[in-house]
Amino acid sequence: MAAPLPPEDILAALDVSEPVFAAETGAALIWRVRKGAGQAALKLYKTGDMGNEAPGFRYLAALNGQGAARVFHAQDGVALTSWLDGPPLSALATEGRDAEMIERLAEVAHGLHRCQVPGNNGFTRLSTFMASLFSFTPPAGWAAAQRRDFAACQMLGRVLLDSQTLPQPLHGDLHPGNVIQTAGGLCVFDAKGLWGEPAYELANAFRHPRGQPELILDPARQRHAAEVWAAALGCTPARLLQWGAAKAALSLAWRAGQGLETDMDFRLVRVLLAQAA
Repeated sequence: MAAPLPPEDILAALDVSEPVFAAETGAALIWRVRKGAGQAALKLYKTGDMGNEAPGFRYLAALNGQGAARVFHAQDGVALTSWLDGPPLSALATEGRDAEMIERLAEVAHGLHRCQVPGNNGFTRLSTFMASLFSFTPPAGWAAAQRRDFAACQMLGRVLLDSQTLPQPLHGDLHPGNVIQTAGGLCVFDAKGLWGEPAYELANAFRHPRGQPELILDPARQRHAAEVWAAALGCTPARLLQWGAAKAALSLAWRAGQGLETDMDFRLVRVLLAQAA
């Protein structure tokens, strides 16, 4: 089957050309296109609705290219951003350089939080983003231990949300797969655009790199990551691990609700809860 092409009227409206199909996600199709003398990423949402990704483009736009993809257009189900050339930061772990990856991800998070992003830009409140954690009902097929762990994460999530300090704009999905090692330095993309406490920023990073369960499920590795990332985010390792457990449970709820494989998240929840205790 031939690779799909974006509509000609969209290419003309954005003044881009030479589309090369790059990827498909659950929500969108992505092409590399030519924009002037350079390249850009064109993202078309299948339903015409950006959903919870719309605030992420507002967040990236506010960064104005400071360690992030530039946003040229983002409305009506169409987004155009700068094309980030280079391997993902997660490639370091594949090369056996996981400790370096952890350190560099901490640097990225610290740098983002030093940027002046306005707080009144329509970002999604963390409590809204995590609502599915509390509304999801585990199916009957879950084991008793899995139900207990999920209930513990629900309780933990409520405590964390109720005790947030110094909320600010967040990337919201910062992990090594969403950071590109470009010639000009590390750049982030695929933001969610959340409003919450800084300690949440690397909660989802504990779930990555997804293709290396020996790292994700290693308690010592996760404790080390928590210590490095907590120093960059200005929180305790225990609180970061708690956010990590709550986020893993949220992802578990999403994946289970979509009929996707959940084994890794079940096991990760157990590891993070034990390390956070």
